[in-house]
Amino acid sequence: MREANGHLRPLIRKLESIAPVSDAENRAIAALPVTLRDLKADQDIVRDQDRPSQCCAILEGFACRYKLLPGGRRQIMSFHIPGSIADITHSH
Repeated sequence: MREANGHLRPLIRKLESIAPVSDAENRAIAALPVTLRDLKADQDIVRDQDRPSQCCAILEGFACRYKLLPGGRRQIMSFHIPGSIADITHSH
């Protein structure tokens, strides 16, 4: 199998854990427009009430989805690992 854009390998591995990825699908993924961003540990990817215009895949490290509670505390709702698409339900 030909490898998609090397940066997208974690996403391909995640997809392959669900179902085989064909060469045509791999090429389509490799053709996706990609912008890489390095984020700090405490930097938000998407905030509550944001309307994201891009889809975000976690390629390295870990992220979490959280809700702010009264008093400023955070409740973690989910964790994201490399290959996860952190905001897929909110993309337009």
